[in-house]
Amino acid sequence: MQARRIQFLFLSFLILLKYPSHARSSDDEDVKRSDFPDGFFFGTSTSSYQVEGAYMEDGKGLNNWDVFSHIPGNIKNNDNGDIADNHYYRFLEDIELMRSLGTNAYRFSISWTRILPSMCACNYISNNSSVI
Repeated sequence: MQARRIQFLFLSFLILLKYPSHARSSDDEDVKRSDFPDGFFFGTSTSSYQVEGAYMEDGKGLNNWDVFSHIPGNIKNNDNGDIADNHYYRFLEDIELMRSLGTNAYRFSISWTRILPSMCACNYISNNSSVI
């Protein structure tokens, strides 16, 4: 198994060596929206833990990352997602930024512990209007 891993890493390295010599620089050609077919979606995406912040707001329960990142030594500099990008409070500003970029699609996630704070639907489902 070790031999296959070394083989894979070596081939990956060779591929990386070959392609930078053929890659176009950003100076070669401007990319325009008209270069894409009608109906093409230009979008952005976020992941809840990386951007939400507000880790204990409005009845949100703790998720695995909340717990793990608060144990000293698990994360470099003891960083955590308590505030993150503060998207929970700044989502309207963030959407305006996306609009200013000309995007027409946004893929996002919501932390399950905002919807099911105790991770059990039998106990409680958040009906917080900020989640819905």
